[in-house]
Amino acid sequence: MFKPAIYVKGCGAILCCGAVLFLMVLSCCNKNGVRIPVMPDATQTGRNTMGAYVNNTLWVPAISFDNTGIDASYTIPFLQMDGIVEDASGVSKTEIFFNIHNFTGVGKYTLNTDPNNNNTDNSAQCLKVNGEYVTDSLHQGTVIVTHFDDKKHIVSGTFQIKLINKNNPADSVTVSSGRFDVTCPLTVEVDG
Repeated sequence: MFKPAIYVKGCGAILCCGAVLFLMVLSCCNKNGVRIPVMPDATQTGRNTMGAYVNNTLWVPAISFDNTGIDASYTIPFLQMDGIVEDASGVSKTEIFFNIHNFTGVGKYTLNTDPNNNNTDNSAQCLKVNGEYVTDSLHQGTVIVTHFDDKKHIVSGTFQIKLINKNNPADSVTVSSGRFDVTCPLTVEVDG
């Protein structure tokens, strides 16, 4: 006598979800187990993440000594954010940093000066193997701080920047869809 197969409703969905999760885990590493960067989620919890697209190529800071590649600091009223990508031998491939003077918390900040010429305005810089790129009055950027918690020292937001090669004005870099969520040490400067 023939017995029908037992079918449990919903098992297909569970197997499908399990397969998708398995593939997602595999997609974060290549076949040699090397981490493949992915754009970090837009969070506001101080996860120490940063990412952007540099000339349409994903850029996520990572360096050998701490894996985050992010250095952020807040010395009232100055906010600085720095992200570095190193190769396996520890050589810096791409570094992006921006400075916000007179930082007041949540809001929009324009980056429009060369960081080497003026240390009292907002600026950005991108260091690559092939040159130093900076903001100026024509090549600007925007940082939008969407969350600032001065008690927990968390700063989160987005950024986009157009930078020009200092030594070759025909060469530029576009940083787009940038985001960050960092915990910054707070330093209060004391005049003495």
